[in-house]
Amino acid sequence: MEKDHGIQPLADHYTCVIDSLGRAGRLVEAEALVDKMPCIDDPVLWEVLLSACAVHGNATLAKRAAEKLFLLDPLSSAPYVLLSNIYASLGRWDDASAVRTLLNGRGVAKDRGYSWIDNKNGVRAFMVDDDLGMVNAEEQASVYGAT
Repeated sequence: MEKDHGIQPLADHYTCVIDSLGRAGRLVEAEALVDKMPCIDDPVLWEVLLSACAVHGNATLAKRAAEKLFLLDPLSSAPYVLLSNIYASLGRWDDASAVRTLLNGRGVAKDRGYSWIDNKNGVRAFMVDDDLGMVNAEEQASVYGAT
């Protein structure tokens, strides 16, 4: 890019290439590019790489990306959750548990899960641990398909 067009690649350019390589499952090439990059302190780059590792089950590279994210964005729960889920999907339950323990030990708060349901009464958001007893019977029927 620099040689052909006289343009210095920015972090966004590298991130796009890492994303493309990751989506194609070419994680060895993505890691090689990361090792050559001048701008390695961009959390988005590491998030993209970690997500690709989650899709393709590469725990070794996922650990590297997650550890970098722990340093760059210490209050984000996303790398802990993704790394734990990667370990769990590979049956590495002790590693998954260790990552969750690390998350709790560092005082990082995980956001609650939520969903939206759109029905004739409008959009309704449900959070983890919501008391569904507060929802009227008609709404429960539309949500759960009961008659």
